[in-house]
Amino acid sequence: MMKRGLSLKLGSERAWAVVLTLSLVFAMSAGCGVGPDLCIAEPKQMLAVGVRESRDVWQRAAREALEPRLTLAAAGDVMFDRGVKTVCRRLGREWPLGAAAPILSAADVSFVNLETSLARGGQPIPGKGIWFRSEPEFALELKKGGVDVVALANNHVLDYDEPAFIQTLAELSQCSIAACGGGLNIDEARTPAVISAGGVSIAFLGYSELADIFWTYSYPRSFRAQKARPGVAPMDEKIIVEDVKRAKALADHVVVSFHWGEEYIRMPNPKQIGFAHIAVDAGASLVLGHHPHVLQPVEVYDGGVIFYSLGNFVFDQKKPDTVESMIARVSFSPGKVVSAEILPMKIEECRPRPLTGWAAQAALDRMMRDSARLGTIVARVGDRGLVVIPASAATAEAKGIGERIP
Repeated sequence: MMKRGLSLKLGSERAWAVVLTLSLVFAMSAGCGVGPDLCIAEPKQMLAVGVRESRDVWQRAAREALEPRLTLAAAGDVMFDRGVKTVCRRLGREWPLGAAAPILSAADVSFVNLETSLARGGQPIPGKGIWFRSEPEFALELKKGGVDVVALANNHVLDYDEPAFIQTLAELSQCSIAACGGGLNIDEARTPAVISAGGVSIAFLGYSELADIFWTYSYPRSFRAQKARPGVAPMDEKIIVEDVKRAKALADHVVVSFHWGEEYIRMPNPKQIGFAHIAVDAGASLVLGHHPHVLQPVEVYDGGVIFYSLGNFVFDQKKPDTVESMIARVSFSPGKVVSAEILPMKIEECRPRPLTGWAAQAALDRMMRDSARLGTIVARVGDRGLVVIPASAATAEAKGIGERIP
């Protein structure tokens, strides 16, 4: 699956990657970091983040600029019900994704967590209390907004039971949107969605920590898929390891989506961290988290990149933390994660829009501080945050630098 204008876009992305890398190197070599909160001057510190000497970086950047590339844009929770539906009646169905569509469409592949069914049928699961069901026409709006693949492993996609979930699968398929983490049975729910572009392939998997919850003993219907029952894939260690290893044989990279954690908490809990590391240890290159409805930090672990919570994206919550949003833009070569960026966003009238200037800097400063607590450096580059991915195995030294960032 490729988007139009791919060859032109790949060239510009590669040029940007080279410029970004060299700009960071020059800034480090001069003794000042990128942005006022990061200073890396000592050679030992430069080695810790993978910068050996200018000549080596020039040569590596030149080589990498010629490699195949795939750019992924990933965002968090999306639904078109409740307050979003009200806004759309006033401003149109295209409103929620209108400001983010240029960013999503410019990437080779774009991902969101679809936290709703797309259907008109079905009945609310008894006892649940909060139910999301969006009009099936929003499948087309997702496609028009640049979305290529969605995660279904969450705690709302089956709110209106099996008929609405089955229609959701059909609507997505009709619009050529791939899905991971859910299916007509457990085998389908565990089957990766494989997408290729620019000579690089990615396999997407999805799992929900909440798959086994049910809301009333009179109708004990959990969301977990079974051998002959539709649903989502559970967050089970054995299943994840098996699936990641199998997916790794099908694609250059594996991206794992997790619906996990505690709502409205800004830092990941030990269970999130443990499962993220399990996924990377099994072979995943990227972990994308959601469910907390607020942003959580990014961590670089053993060459993999972990976004613990991408927050809300198209949503109707209005508290200050819940309207902070982001797009994670990650570039892959066939063999590794080349770069990872944070594009800060803010949700206004259920619509995420890019932040610029001081607003972007304030949002990035918070992400920098939170990520530093996990030993990961995020450097501010204009209105974007660049996740520093160590080129060496000097993880402990890199962590020491991260902990000194205010």
